[in-house]
Amino acid sequence: ASQAIRDELRTRLPEYMVPASITLVDAFPLTPNGKVDRKALPEPAGGSDDRTIDAPVTPGEAAVATIMATVLSLEAVGRSEDFFRLGGHSLLAMRMVARLRQQFGPAATIQAVFDHSTPARLAAHLTLQTPGSGPPTIPRRDDATSSPLSFAQELIWVQSEMGQARAAYNVPLVRWVTGPLDVGALRQALNTVVERHATLRTTVAVEDGIPVQRVRPATPVEWEYDDLTGEPDSRSVALERARQAVGRAFALDRDQLLRAASFRTGADEHLLVLVAHHIAVDGWSGGLLLRDLALAYGAARAGQALNWPALSIQFGDFATWQRQTLQGPALEEQLTYWTRRLAGAPTILELPTDRPRTDRLAGPGDEVIAFIPPDVQQQALALAMEHGATLYMILLAAWQVLLGRYSGQRDIVTGSPVAGRPTPETEELVGDFVNTVLIRSRLDGDPDFLTLLGQVRSTCFEAFSHDVVPLETLSAALHRIDGNAPQFQVLFVLQNNQVSTTPFPGLELAPAKVHVGTAKFELSLSVAEVAGRGLRTSLEYRSDLFDRSTIDRMLVHFETLLRSIVAEPRTPVHKLSMIGLAEQRWLDEAEQGATLPPLITTVGEAFAAQAGATPSRIALDCSAGLITYGELERRAAHVAAYLRGLGAGPGHTVALCVDRSPDLIVAILATLKAGAAYVPLDPTYPRQRLEFMVADSSATHILC
Repeated sequence: ASQAIRDELRTRLPEYMVPASITLVDAFPLTPNGKVDRKALPEPAGGSDDRTIDAPVTPGEAAVATIMATVLSLEAVGRSEDFFRLGGHSLLAMRMVARLRQQFGPAATIQAVFDHSTPARLAAHLTLQTPGSGPPTIPRRDDATSSPLSFAQELIWVQSEMGQARAAYNVPLVRWVTGPLDVGALRQALNTVVERHATLRTTVAVEDGIPVQRVRPATPVEWEYDDLTGEPDSRSVALERARQAVGRAFALDRDQLLRAASFRTGADEHLLVLVAHHIAVDGWSGGLLLRDLALAYGAARAGQALNWPALSIQFGDFATWQRQTLQGPALEEQLTYWTRRLAGAPTILELPTDRPRTDRLAGPGDEVIAFIPPDVQQQALALAMEHGATLYMILLAAWQVLLGRYSGQRDIVTGSPVAGRPTPETEELVGDFVNTVLIRSRLDGDPDFLTLLGQVRSTCFEAFSHDVVPLETLSAALHRIDGNAPQFQVLFVLQNNQVSTTPFPGLELAPAKVHVGTAKFELSLSVAEVAGRGLRTSLEYRSDLFDRSTIDRMLVHFETLLRSIVAEPRTPVHKLSMIGLAEQRWLDEAEQGATLPPLITTVGEAFAAQAGATPSRIALDCSAGLITYGELERRAAHVAAYLRGLGAGPGHTVALCVDRSPDLIVAILATLKAGAAYVPLDPTYPRQRLEFMVADSSATHILC
């Protein structure tokens, strides 16, 4: 039945809009107010529910299919099934390469996975080795209490010692927790997680001028707790307390590198705050922390011992192994590639800033969040599939086009982090494995976007195959050669770390927006895929260099540019439109010498104008989620039309008896759009008080 539905949809929709999975239900579950209860819907099956799994026919195919299924979290993969059509992407491909090399040797590369993306083709390209002939695993050391810093840790330590980083390297994990939280069990669970991952109880000491990491015995994690239910606005107070906790710097030589706080804001609501230092964790580690914390919390609640598999190594083992292996010919081969690749690259990206640059590496910062709609996301995915690329490559190329258009430069160098977890056992470790590679793109000759995409694709393959050289080592080598090294001020990240999630028993967790208040780079664009919402873009920026309005406009330009790319990918990059409709109308009028439009006179008109200019920007950030200007404008306009239909308008008063929620904001905007005045009523007031307020204000309508 589902295949028949898909066949019918293909006659009406482009291929990229045809769902890969269709789940049939007898009826949609509804909430008490008649809306679809999304939480009660069954989970859709991963991938196509009509997959044909043809069994492997050779040992090599069987080995590749098993590895592919493991990486994709599938029960099985057929010999003819395509890795990327099953949900694979660049990061998963790199994880698969780490496993393939243990059985197939160095011929297993990231490009091999892209060029031969089925088990049958990839096995034919590779040669199965005899057991034990693959690359060695990371050995476990006898001394588990002391080890050198990894290269990435050393760079962070140096910047911290120079006073340039401070709280910029704090990594927050902040979640709203709904349900009967057992704070005591959660504290016990966090202590269990810290005991499991040695890097979370590590400090940095200096011996003979060289920094080393020392593992301390497990001690209870610092935990701040407060009951804020008596505060008038407990959620706002909790978020401010969280910001204070997130912004407090660590002393690397004496502090435990993880601390926690929880603030009770309601009968069954808490704000959970975990703050770790980047020298101990990376983005991947955040998923591991929450997964392990959920497992330990469930065991603590049940009063049971947690029998999870022992870790084969700790982070100190990796750091020692990295120092021992990345030297001599292995290091020289990597450096040779990068020095050749970056020869003559610009040392700075001349982006126009609102204030002069400084010499500081980090500075005060903030972020702006927006959503790119699902239709653009799906078209970008379809474009990537058609040209043997990934969403990461599409977005990175688009970002570099935007940077080129802003700066006027034709040689763009962008930093992009890579997971840096070279073996399967490192995938289970909390620690700072991440490394940053430099992606250089040339816009000379004004290539069309598909030509640029091919260039970015090849560059990414090469960069991911040479991703172990530490950035500081590379910079030093380039300085030795010609006295210059490209300094990147802009970062690009696609957040697609896939650590299997584990639910907290009886609880629901939702992200809370708390920014650390600093920025390590001038601009850092982070993109994540959000089911049903499209692409969540977060642009962190140095607030001492850029105004908020500049960043808002930049995100509008990025979305418009991406729309232009997916619509006409063969357009030369300098002709791709990145100007929104409202901005283009203003430019056209200014070019024609038109006078400025009359001032907007009402709040409703002002909000409608803002929604028209930035429909994908975030207007509300609340417990119900993020709501864009466009969505809020549509909802308010709908209610305003309803009010006008009831006769509400100028000269009328509408009483709003609505809880503090997005609905209240909609009601206020709708009343103003209808031309009426509003009177706020607190639903918790006594009935007599509410009746008096309605009568005293001569309200003609009441909106509940």
